[in-house]
Amino acid sequence: MPEPHRSSIRSPRLSLTGNRVLTVCVAAHVVVAVLAGCNPLPTNQIPENAPEAVSTSSGVVNRVIGVVNRVIDGDTLDVHLSTGGDPVRVRVLGIDTPETVDPDASVQCWGPEASTWAHQQLDNTEITLTGDPVADDTDRYGRLLRYVQLPDGSNYSVRAAETGMARAYIYQGQHLTEGANITAAQATAQTNGAGLWGAPCFGETGPS
Repeated sequence: MPEPHRSSIRSPRLSLTGNRVLTVCVAAHVVVAVLAGCNPLPTNQIPENAPEAVSTSSGVVNRVIGVVNRVIDGDTLDVHLSTGGDPVRVRVLGIDTPETVDPDASVQCWGPEASTWAHQQLDNTEITLTGDPVADDTDRYGRLLRYVQLPDGSNYSVRAAETGMARAYIYQGQHLTEGANITAAQATAQTNGAGLWGAPCFGETGPS
């Protein structure tokens, strides 16, 4: 947009009025910031790698990119976030895979297969982590509760349920945003006898 024409002659009265208006505006901005209990951060000082806020119909969640550092099992992984720092442990939302690493439980049927599949999908992969408005930020073990978006844009929870590598898992009746999609994916796996729904488990994932 071209700059408006500026007159070379300035009115002292107009200049004084403009200064007063500017002072009032700046003062008002500072008062608002003080009342809000925060320091306004200039746009050019916001870190580029800050998590992106995502608005949903139910609320606001954070989304951040990371690289998988270690796969623990089919529903738990360690991730190096783009925001820096040590890897964080993530519990994938909406699914539960058979146990393989719980020291207090035996290895369950289809657990090793689910873990192997998870390694194939996730090892050293750049992913996007997204929360769910109805879920807690972390679980009782301090793990982040997040959906995992794969490089092709698909939801890892949906894919794991559809291939029979995981069951749909809803904590305390929470209506997760992706809950219906994950449940529908599980129904497809059951119909096809895929993964843990076929031999030798047939849906029973007790000790193998």
